[in-house]
Amino acid sequence: MVRPLLAGASSNVRTYGGKSRSFLVALGTSGNPAEDDEPLEDDPEDDFTIRESYNELQPSISPGRRKGKGRQAETPVAHLPNGMMNDLKSITELRSKGESRRFLDDVGYLFEGLESTAALSVRRGSAMEIVSKLCDVEFARKAKATDFLGRTWDSLREGGGGKGDKVLDTILVFFISLVARDPRDLPEVMLKPDFNSVLFGLLASLDKINDPLWLLSCGLSDVELRHAGIAKTDKTLLHGIHTLIRKKSELFGEESAISNRLLIGYTLSALPPHLHSSSDVHILLNDFLSETEHISSRITSYASGLPLIPPLQSSSRMLAFSFLHIDHCLRLLDSYLLRQWSQSDDPSTDDIRSMENADTRQVLSRLIAICAATAMALHEDSLFALRDTVVTSHRERMAFNVQQESASDPASVYLEFCKLDAELDVVVRGHIAILFGLLMRGNTDVQRMLLEKLPGTTNKKKLAGLVDNAREFALFYVEFAKKASAATEGRNEEEGSREGPVAGDVDMRQVLRDTQGESVARDVLSFLTSLRDQTRS
Repeated sequence: MVRPLLAGASSNVRTYGGKSRSFLVALGTSGNPAEDDEPLEDDPEDDFTIRESYNELQPSISPGRRKGKGRQAETPVAHLPNGMMNDLKSITELRSKGESRRFLDDVGYLFEGLESTAALSVRRGSAMEIVSKLCDVEFARKAKATDFLGRTWDSLREGGGGKGDKVLDTILVFFISLVARDPRDLPEVMLKPDFNSVLFGLLASLDKINDPLWLLSCGLSDVELRHAGIAKTDKTLLHGIHTLIRKKSELFGEESAISNRLLIGYTLSALPPHLHSSSDVHILLNDFLSETEHISSRITSYASGLPLIPPLQSSSRMLAFSFLHIDHCLRLLDSYLLRQWSQSDDPSTDDIRSMENADTRQVLSRLIAICAATAMALHEDSLFALRDTVVTSHRERMAFNVQQESASDPASVYLEFCKLDAELDVVVRGHIAILFGLLMRGNTDVQRMLLEKLPGTTNKKKLAGLVDNAREFALFYVEFAKKASAATEGRNEEEGSREGPVAGDVDMRQVLRDTQGESVARDVLSFLTSLRDQTRS
C-alpha cells in the first residue's frame, strides 16, 4: 500500500535510480523519473538481465555471415535522466570540493559587504574582517585552496580600494602583503590587469607627510592626524590595522617602523621583475630619494653623540628612516639596472631617462651615505659589543697570565706553544721565502717594502738569506716527492694483485707527477739569485 502524498509536499523526490545504482536522481509524484527527462523504455529489472557478449553477437551482425544480415541495425540512443552519468570521483576529491564550497559559502557575506552599493562603513568592516581572518593560519590555508585571493582583490577594488580612501587603500596594500608572504600565491593576483598600476600609483601618492601607518607609528595626536586628513573614526580602524601588522601578520619584526610604503615595497620586491614596467621607475626613484633624504644629516648627528635613527615621534617623523624599506627599494633598483624590467612603449620614456641621468649623482651620494649608516648601525649591534668586550678581556688576561705589558704583541703569546723542530723550520722558512719571491717578482714597490721589513743589515744580506731558504725548500720538495712516490708505488705493488688501486693513491701519484710546484720553486730561486747578484748593498 502506497501512502498518498501530503498537500504541501514537494512534487520531486531525490532517490536512487535503481537497485544497482548509487546516484540520486529526481523522481516525480508517480515514482517515475523527473517529468522533464524522457523515461527509459527498458524494464526496471534490466540491470540484472544477462546480455549476450560481443563475441556472441559478432557472428550475427558481421557482413557475409548470414544472408541479408550484413548491415547492423541502428540502436536508438538512450536518454538517461539527470544524475545518472556523473563522473566518478574519489572520496578525497569530493570532500575537498565540499570543503571549498562550504568555505566560500561561509565568507560569501564578506564579498557582499564589499559591493559598491554597500555603505562605506560596511565596506570597511568587511575588508577589515578579511585581512584579520587571513592572519589566521588555518583560514589562510583554506583560502589558498580556493579562488578566494583573486576574488578578494576584485572585491576590494570594487569596494573602493586603491581609489583614495585611506582605510581601504591601507587594507588593500596589507592584503597584498599577506599574499606575498608565500610567492606561490602571488600569481593569483599579480596577473590582474590593474595590479602593478595600482601599487605604483599608491606608492607615488605617499610620503612621510601623508602615509597613514607611518603617522601612527610616529604617535601623532588626534589634532595632527586631523590636519593630515585622518579623522578620528579612521584612526580607530587604522590603529587596528597597525596592530594586526605588528602582532599577528608576522611580516616584520617588532622594532620595524610600519608604513604603507613599507608594505608596498615589500610586495613589489617579491614580484618577478619582468612584471614591472620601466615607465614606473621614476616613482621608485622619487620614493628612494625621499626615504634617504636625511641620512647624511643623521650621520653628522651620530658623530656628535645623538642616535643614528631618532625615536619615532611627531617632531622626528621627517628625519627618521627605515632600513627595511631602503632595502626593498635597492632590490627593485638592482633588478631595473640589470634590465629585468619590461620595456615600455610609452613615448615619455625619453623624459624618464633624462630624469634618471639628472638623479644619478644624487643616488650615488645617497648610496655612500647608506653604506656609512649601515656600518654605524652594525657597530651598535649587541653582538659587536660583546665581541669587543671579549677581545678586551682576553687582552687583560694575557697581560696578567704571561706577565707582560698590556700593549705587547698578542702573537708573542703563542711562541711558547709553537716551537718548531729543525725539519719543519726549513719547510716554513723556505715556503715563506718562495712566497716573498713571488710577491717581489715584477713589482719594484713590493721589493722595496719587503726589503725594508726583512731582518738584516743590508739588502744584499737580506736577499742572500731568502736565497738560502728558498734553495733548501726546493731541495726538500724534490726529496719529499721522490720518497712519497716510491712509498706509494711500493704499496700499490703489494695490493695490486688483490684489488685495484685506491682512489687516494691515484690522486697522490698525479700530484707527485705534477712538476709545476718544483718548477715554480726553481723559477723563484733563480729570480732571487739574480736579484741578489744585482744588488750592491
